[in-house]
Amino acid sequence: TAWRARRNGSLMKWTPEPPGRRPTSEPAGIRLPDPNHRSDGDSLVRVTHVVSNFGLGGAERHVLTLATAQREAGVDATVLTVGDGYLARACAERGVPVTTELQLNPPRTDPRTPAENVARITEVLAGLAPDIVHAHLHRAGSKVVPAARELGLPVAYTLHSAEFDHFLAAQFVVGNSFPVISVFDGGARSVIRDAPRPDLVFHVPNGVHRPA
Repeated sequence: TAWRARRNGSLMKWTPEPPGRRPTSEPAGIRLPDPNHRSDGDSLVRVTHVVSNFGLGGAERHVLTLATAQREAGVDATVLTVGDGYLARACAERGVPVTTELQLNPPRTDPRTPAENVARITEVLAGLAPDIVHAHLHRAGSKVVPAARELGLPVAYTLHSAEFDHFLAAQFVVGNSFPVISVFDGGARSVIRDAPRPDLVFHVPNGVHRPA
C-alpha cells in the first residue's frame, strides 16, 4: 500500500499504475515520459537511480531491490553511484547496468566547486539519456535535481532517513517542486508541512514481494 498527501496535509491511500503503463493523469506542471515515443526508438521507459553512497546500507539495498524489480517488470532501470563498492558489484551481479562517478560525493579535499560538480553530473546524465531521474539521499539530490532540470528531465527524490533533510528544505524555500517519496509515514507527514506542492509527496513503505 502506498500513501499520497492531500493538500490539507493528511495522507490517503494511493494505488500506483502497473509497471509500464502511463498514468491516466499527471500532476499539474509535471511532465511524464511517453514510453511509446522515445527519440531513440526504444519503447522501454528508462529510469536512472542515483545514490550518493556505495556501501551496504538501507538506501543502497532499496535502490538495488527497486532497480532489479523494475527491470524484471520491463523498465530499463540503471544505477548511477559513487564508486566500485557493494552497490555497483551487486547491480552487476543482477544484470542492472551501473555507472560510477566520484563527483556525486567528492572528498572534502576536492578542488572543484559545487557548480562544477553539478556540471559534471549533468554531463553524465546526458550520456545516460534517461526518461526519469530518481535521486536517493541528499548528496545525490543536491547535484541531480539541478542537473535534471538543466536537461529538462523529470526528477523524483526519495527520503530514506528520519533526520531533517536540509536539501529538501532549501528546495522548498526557493519554491522548487518535484515528486518526493518517503519510505516511512512520519517522513511524509513532516515533508508536506513545508512542501510547495503537498500533492507531490508520497509515502511508499519499504517492502519486497514474497512468494505466496
